[in-house]
Amino acid sequence: MNTPLRLSRHVRGLTLIETSVCLAITAIVVGAAAPSFESMRERRHLEGAVAQFETDLQLARAAAVARGRTVRIDFHEAAGCYVVHTGGSQDCRCDAAPAPVCRAGAEPLKVALLMVMPVPTR
Repeated sequence: MNTPLRLSRHVRGLTLIETSVCLAITAIVVGAAAPSFESMRERRHLEGAVAQFETDLQLARAAAVARGRTVRIDFHEAAGCYVVHTGGSQDCRCDAAPAPVCRAGAEPLKVALLMVMPVPTR
């Protein structure tokens, strides 16, 4: 009843060298594709920011028509934001707090953060 186990000479599977070569090729392909993924991600981020700003311009126009008043967009680069508001130029600021600070007679309609992207150095 006891029969010895016989090892087959045709063992299926991958050797360590074959696996290492596959991993090396995969790493090279992924490394070559990574910069294009980063630029694609940055481009989508920029396209989203542009679409948001376009929407805010439409908001300012619609609010001006609906209120019969001038609506402005003030940019505050140091704070990295802009404010859509009624009132005079620079009547609202967004640099002190999450909520804008406006002078009397000015009404904030929207505050948005500016997109900050690192400038590539080459």
